[in-house]
Amino acid sequence: MKKILSLFLCCFLFCNTNAQTLTPVTTQQITVQEGPTDYIGMIGRGSYVTGGWVSSSLPDAYTLTYFKRDFAIGGWRKADGVWGGAAFFINSDNGNVLIGKITQANATYKLDVAGKIRADKVVVNTTGADFVFDSTYSLMSLPALGKYVKEHRHLPGIQPATTMQQEGLDVGDNQTKLLQKIEELTLYIIDLNKKVEEQEKKINALEKKK
Repeated sequence: MKKILSLFLCCFLFCNTNAQTLTPVTTQQITVQEGPTDYIGMIGRGSYVTGGWVSSSLPDAYTLTYFKRDFAIGGWRKADGVWGGAAFFINSDNGNVLIGKITQANATYKLDVAGKIRADKVVVNTTGADFVFDSTYSLMSLPALGKYVKEHRHLPGIQPATTMQQEGLDVGDNQTKLLQKIEELTLYIIDLNKKVEEQEKKINALEKKK
């Protein structure tokens, strides 16, 4: 692990023309400097680095720390030797992580990716929608629901398509709302089934009188 981290930082120095010194110190750290007193960062181990991050509470944890600088991993394109930008970027002001980009239109996102994301499983925190089955829940009548859909062209509580296209979609919140609509639909079906059963009883009673 130590050899890998050392090799990574050496490659960084080779590509960065501003870096001037590579200084191993007694605490098994490698320091990067722009000048005699201006430190860029360091790779090393220990529980504390003065002026940088608290790297780890473990005495043998190897980490890369920085000194009031953003951290970026990028490279030059092989085809033309032009800087291709940062593939991985950490903003030192807010701790946001950017992949495939170095700026954000909205800094409220802690992870911002310029491209598609693929994963085997994604878990989103949610409150669920069991409140729909509470006895105090007010279910909109079907005539009122029909009127709302006709006027607004979308379900109550669900953002219109134009808003989704402009602002994106909150997956956790949307999943909760979709579950709410499914549970409301279940209540509508249960209520309609009761009415159908009552009508069948009345029809059966009339047929017996014949």
